[in-house]
Amino acid sequence: MLTAVLGGFDGIHLGHRHLIASAGSGPVVICMEPIPRQLIAGPSWTRRLTTPGERRKTLHDMGIMGIIDLPFHRGLMACTPKDFPSVLSRLGRFDRVAVGWDFRYGHDRAGQASDLAGSLPGVEVLVVPPLLREGRPVKSEGIRNLLEAGMLEEAAELLGRRYRCMGVVSRGKGRGKMLGFPTMNVTVPWCKLLPPAGSYAVSVRVRDAEYPAAAFRLPGRNCVEVHIPGFHGETYGCVAEVVFARGLRRPEKAHDDRHLKELIDKDVNAAMEVMKQWQ
Repeated sequence: MLTAVLGGFDGIHLGHRHLIASAGSGPVVICMEPIPRQLIAGPSWTRRLTTPGERRKTLHDMGIMGIIDLPFHRGLMACTPKDFPSVLSRLGRFDRVAVGWDFRYGHDRAGQASDLAGSLPGVEVLVVPPLLREGRPVKSEGIRNLLEAGMLEEAAELLGRRYRCMGVVSRGKGRGKMLGFPTMNVTVPWCKLLPPAGSYAVSVRVRDAEYPAAAFRLPGRNCVEVHIPGFHGETYGCVAEVVFARGLRRPEKAHDDRHLKELIDKDVNAAMEVMKQWQ
């Protein structure tokens, strides 16, 4: 039996994993791209938990090989609930389609998960109930709110893993190097949600190696500056993955370069202590 699991799947959190697991072995995961909220909100929306590449990598790490990106556009958003099932039919010959309890489709989100039953001839429709934590469904929006509040541990519990970002190492102004703390500037896509500005203990993977590090998230930039103590390799143009272990402090205005160096030195030492325990 070939089963398709349909959704936005931003974050691939515990609720999404519950939905995918309920579909049985070897399902095809159909991901809307961009996710509906991103299309509706437009370019100013910067709260995405997983970019398309991160989402695909996470699904692969779960053992999911069948992944289809369903182009989500205003034409699809405007189609009637009656027409929407034909879109699924064109994606493949599935015996069963699984969706979450809160799945909506069609113009004004008028179609509900239960409405799919009977609208796909010969296809079984499985509506999966929510996964609850403390009496509430695990949802992407709740995780976004936790991350924006700097609550990394609580977000990780609902994600089923530590929050992370992937980006290309680009050249910065070299300020960190002048202060004695050279950093990799990991630039992430504009839509990616990053934790609040501040200092963090992190793990960073680059060039197939993993390192404990201190990371600095500056206000107004979709970039994470990462300092790896003792590292001197060339990384410009490489893809790096940053995993946030713990927040250290929020931004603090330095009086001068000497004070700034003291703050950074404390951050780096604190980050290394955290990572010793974490690893």
